[in-house]
Amino acid sequence: MIVFVVMWVAYGAYLQAPSIARQVGRETMEKYYSLYVSSWFMYATIVSLASSCVTLVSSIYYHVSSIPYLIRFGNLSLWRYILSLYAGAIILSLILGGIMVLLTSLLFSYNGLGVEVHPQLASIAALPGAISVVGLFIASLSLFLSLLSTKILRLSSTRMISFVPLVIAMFSYFVYLLLDYRDPLVIYVNPFASSMLLAGEAYYGSELPVSYMVSFSSSEIEKAHPIYLISSTLIWSIALTIANMLLIRKLYIVKIEEERVL
Repeated sequence: MIVFVVMWVAYGAYLQAPSIARQVGRETMEKYYSLYVSSWFMYATIVSLASSCVTLVSSIYYHVSSIPYLIRFGNLSLWRYILSLYAGAIILSLILGGIMVLLTSLLFSYNGLGVEVHPQLASIAALPGAISVVGLFIASLSLFLSLLSTKILRLSSTRMISFVPLVIAMFSYFVYLLLDYRDPLVIYVNPFASSMLLAGEAYYGSELPVSYMVSFSSSEIEKAHPIYLISSTLIWSIALTIANMLLIRKLYIVKIEEERVL
């Protein structure tokens, strides 16, 4: 999936950006270039992190059914397990996010247009925090999907359900990119959209419009406030964590016959 993301970001940098510059003119392109690059960074970040759900859901599934017994008869506590899982997922998110920052910055700064779009010092400081918040949501969602598959949907649905975050993430991105809406609630109620814009604003260095198309069709642009984006992502993460704790206490041992299906 990382190769897929790299391919599309390279397309945006070396094919689409010069084409748009020829159509709208260099002056207009330079005016909106940072916004354009930020939109590609949002795509690269949310798709790469959402795709990590596919791996996380499958890896969590293999050991999660034994957790209640380790908590009851061993030294493992529920909070220690959840925090360690979240910490690992956040570290993975920071690695992927760092790769996407470097990739976006280099490809769009050295694509022949002569406009450099490296993150500013304030953005560099904000990016790890923003990506960590997104990683926390991805971790809580991955654990929830694994528990849901184990407890309710059973093993046959594990692989299918692991792709749900990726589908929703891509849908959320194209809704933001293509639809002309002005209500920020569309962003705030969707944790994928909130996560995406949170990372984008950290790279952009300031607030982004609630819709990409609004930037070109309206003089009064409604911006997405970072506090609301962080709050939305954290609220969803907390809600999923509570659900995870309740589901873990109701788990059972998966039969060997079922594990062979995976």
